[in-house]
Amino acid sequence: MLVSAYATRGICADILRKVLAEHGPVLLQKLQVAPEPCGVPRRPRGSGHADNNRCATSRHLEASLPVRERASCRCHLPVTALVLFAISLAVVGLGVFLFNRLVGLRNQMRGAWADIDVQLTRRHDLVPQLVAAVTAYADHERTTLEAATELRARAVNTASPAQLGEVESALEAVLSRIFALREDYPDLKADSSFLQLQRDLVEVEEHLQYARRFYNGAVRDYNTAIQRVPDLMVARAFGFREAEFFQAEEEARTPPTGLGS
Repeated sequence: MLVSAYATRGICADILRKVLAEHGPVLLQKLQVAPEPCGVPRRPRGSGHADNNRCATSRHLEASLPVRERASCRCHLPVTALVLFAISLAVVGLGVFLFNRLVGLRNQMRGAWADIDVQLTRRHDLVPQLVAAVTAYADHERTTLEAATELRARAVNTASPAQLGEVESALEAVLSRIFALREDYPDLKADSSFLQLQRDLVEVEEHLQYARRFYNGAVRDYNTAIQRVPDLMVARAFGFREAEFFQAEEEARTPPTGLGS
């Protein structure tokens, strides 16, 4: 009995496929339904049992399609959405990467400037002591000593790295003239406090030269990054501004406006 039931079911399925193959197109033409339910516009529906018959026929025809064709029809929109999502995700990821890189370069530059600021603060603290030590032996060198005092005050009140570099260069020149006074004043040359101040200022200058080179290199890398594509778009969107060099070389002395936001 079980074998007969399976055999009967197979025969009925074969007969149904043959009927659909022979009379399916005629039935579709009468109902004015496209043979492909996916991707082809349907005609306007009517009312009553005819609409129900058309919907049922469309569902049966779609069910009769191979599974692979039905999946391809239904997946067109999800695939497009996934592609757009992947592109958007890639753009956002690139923007985050570029932003983080610019932030890293800016922080490196600011760290280098902090090293310069430490050495400049130390120099500014030593200059008044040097002036006081020299005044005790060479009071008539008042012009040079006043120049050192004035330049030190200007340096303390200057925030721009480019302008501060010019003031510090002038201050270095005045300090060199003060150190040269020891040759004209033997008592000054023998003064232990003057000699210690001279050693401290020379040490500050050595550290300052190293910090200056490191800072200018960091500024060069940062300015180059925010001027090239695609970093330029991120820099403009988030307010990254070009930075100033500190006592730059003549060929690189094109100072911009600030340390960045």
